[in-house]
Amino acid sequence: MKKLLLVLVSLFMLVVAAPAVAAPTPIVIDVTFNADGSATITSSQGISNFTVTLCSGPLDKVELPVGSDERTITVGPFDEDIVSIRVKSGTQTSTFTNPDADCEPGEEIPESPLSILLPLSVIGSLAIVGTLLWRRRGEQL
Repeated sequence: MKKLLLVLVSLFMLVVAAPAVAAPTPIVIDVTFNADGSATITSSQGISNFTVTLCSGPLDKVELPVGSDERTITVGPFDEDIVSIRVKSGTQTSTFTNPDADCEPGEEIPESPLSILLPLSVIGSLAIVGTLLWRRRGEQL
């Protein structure tokens, strides 16, 4: 009788404790990059923080208030493309990269060659020296 009672209690504890020990539900985080330069972050749990990286570099990390249950956030639009977004939700951190980000530099302006700069600097130097000598000559008269 005691063995039967012990087996029943053990089975009851196993049935009650099993759901508590089961694997936690995975957190699903997703980022959608929009054509207007913004992005929408969605998560199955509250978002803790996120960092947006633009072509010019990362922006400051945005910390959401403790206990916040924000599950959808839209960031932007920005004047330049979003390169990536790092999102933390619960204990999971994910980074999403924008495949359409265009961070190519603008059209480069070539430097002037020495054949132009050297004569101009000589002319400028002679003009300064000539002006100083002309002023000094005027003081002596």
